[in-house]
Parts: sequence; C-alpha cells; structure tokens
Amino acid sequence: MAGTLVLAAVAIVVPIGPAQAAVSHVWPVCRQGSEGGWTYTTFSGHDPRYAVDINRGAGRDDFQRIVVASAAGTLHAKDVFSGYGNTLTIKHSDGTYSFYAHLSWRTTLSVGAYIEKGRPIASIGESGSSATSPHLHYEQRNGPNYSDPGRTIMIGGSQLTYYTTRSFVPTVPCT
Repeated sequence: MAGTLVLAAVAIVVPIGPAQAAVSHVWPVCRQGSEGGWTYTTFSGHDPRYAVDINRGAGRDDFQRIVVASAAGTLHAKDVFSGYGNTLTIKHSDGTYSFYAHLSWRTTLSVGAYIEKGRPIASIGESGSSATSPHLHYEQRNGPNYSDPGRTIMIGGSQLTYYTTRSFVPTVPCT
C-alpha cells in the first residue's frame, strides 16, 4: 500500500517592533559668537573611509576648542588608543554611535550616563597621532568598535560631501 506524504506549511510570525527614527546630528564643535572659519576634510584613503577631520584656523588655533555631543545618547566608552589618543564613544537611540578622537580633556561623566545633544563633552587636543596638528577626528558608526562599518556622516539631515574640504558654521553656540 502506497503511503501518502503530507506536507504542512508552517508560517512563523516574528513581531517587529516600531521602527527607530534616525537620530539627527549637529556639528560636534560649538560656535563662539558668529564665528565661521571651520572646515571638515575627508579624503580618499582616510581610515576609516567615512571619517572626517574637523578644524578651525591653522597651527594650534583649534587646541582646547569645545567638542559637543552631536546627538543625544549614552556614554558608551572613554578610551585611549595609540593612533586616536583620548576618545569618547556615544550610543544613540537608533543603535548607531558617534566617535570623537584626539581629545585633550574628556567629560567626567561615567560610562552609561545620558548625554544631551549639544552638551560639551571634551576639547580638541593633540593626543594620538595628531601631535603636530590639533583637530577633531569624528565618525558616525553602525557599531561601537573600529571594525564596525562606518556610516556616511549626516549633519542636520544632510550628508557630508566626501573627498573634499568644505567650510561650515557650527550649529550649537558655546555656553
């Protein structure tokens, strides 16, 4: 007697939570008065690819200028790396991270503390491999580590132009 093979289709339903809105970022440096003169530089071969170097002026003009949180989030890490020097990493509500390097001083807040957008978190320094030219190395990452893919940087909903140097005016006034 021939057997009958019965195949049943089984549907597995996986609930998906509400979509997380993209986090809006501001420039990670503050503006004193109506000053301009800030630039960001990206270049082919920059490691990682979507990082930017932010500075104002020449020589040591940037040293000790205030760095602010580009978006609200929790302080994920305060580290020291040979090439980056003093660093901070902030985790945002959409699961992305912002990374700040070559810092002079860093916030005294503990890892896990909530940080508001625009709050002073550090100052531009010359730690790590930036010893000859103070500047802020800034990244937006998909994860907390160097090996996590970088993201094209978005400021105020606009993507930065890559492989160029461009001027900008910081969004947040220094307090």
